[in-house]
Amino acid sequence: MALPAHLQPDLAPTPVTPEAPSRAPGPDAAGALPVTEQDLIVRLGQMPAEIAAPLLQARLPALTPQALLALIMATGEAHHRLIAGRAGLDWRVVKALLRTQRASVLLALLGNPTIEFDAEDEAFLATRALGDSDLRAAVLAHPRLKAAQVRLDIGEPLSQMNLRLLSRLRAGSTGGFTREAARRLDLDAESLWRRLHSGSVAPLALLACALGFDRAAFRRILAHWQAVHGGQPPLPDALKALILSIFDLTPSAALTRLKSALV
Repeated sequence: MALPAHLQPDLAPTPVTPEAPSRAPGPDAAGALPVTEQDLIVRLGQMPAEIAAPLLQARLPALTPQALLALIMATGEAHHRLIAGRAGLDWRVVKALLRTQRASVLLALLGNPTIEFDAEDEAFLATRALGDSDLRAAVLAHPRLKAAQVRLDIGEPLSQMNLRLLSRLRAGSTGGFTREAARRLDLDAESLWRRLHSGSVAPLALLACALGFDRAAFRRILAHWQAVHGGQPPLPDALKALILSIFDLTPSAALTRLKSALV
C-alpha cells in the first residue's frame, strides 16, 4: 500500500560542497620535497667550476659550513680550490679540505690569510710537505706555521753544512753565506759576491743547486737574501719556471755553469 505523498522520504540527493584537500607536509605533485635556500645553493654550486665560481666566492648567508661540507662531498678539486679561498672558513670545512690531500687545494688553503690552523693541521701539513717541494715552500713561507716549519727543518734531508749555511742566512749574514759557499765549492769569494749582485737571480739558483739544495730550499734562500738586499734579485713570474728548472741539473753541472758565469 503506497504511503501518502507527504509521508514519503525525499530520495533526491543532497548537494555536497566539496572540501579542499588537506596539504599535509610531504612531496608535492611532482614528488619533490620543498627546496630550502641552502639546498638551492648547494645544487647551484655543483655546476661546472667556471660557472659556479662567482657563487662559491660570494658571501651568502646560505653558504653555511654545512652547505660547504655538502659541496665538498659532491664536487671535485676545482670546486675545492674555490672553497679554500673563502675568507673565514669554519674549522670543520678546513679539515674536510685538508683530508682531500690535493696539493692544489692545500696550496689554496696556505694562501688564504684568514685561516687559523691548529696543531693537528700543522702536523699534517708538515708531513705532507716533506714529499712536495711546492707545498714545503708554501709552509715555510707561511707567517704562522712555526710548528710545521720546525718539523720540516728537522725532517729535511740537509747536511749539517747546509744547515749551517741556512742559519747564516736566517741571521741576515749574506756575506758569511757567500764566503762559506765559496770555500766549499773552491770559488773566488769576491767574484761570487759580485755575480750574486748582478741583478739576476740565476747565479743564486746555480749556487744553491751546486751546494745540493732543492727548489724548496732555494725559495727560502732567496727570501732571506731578498730580505737583506731590498728585494733583490727579483724572481719574475715569467722567469720562475726557467729559474727553477736549474734544479733539474746535478750539483756538479750547476757548479760548472756557475764557474763559467764567474769568468
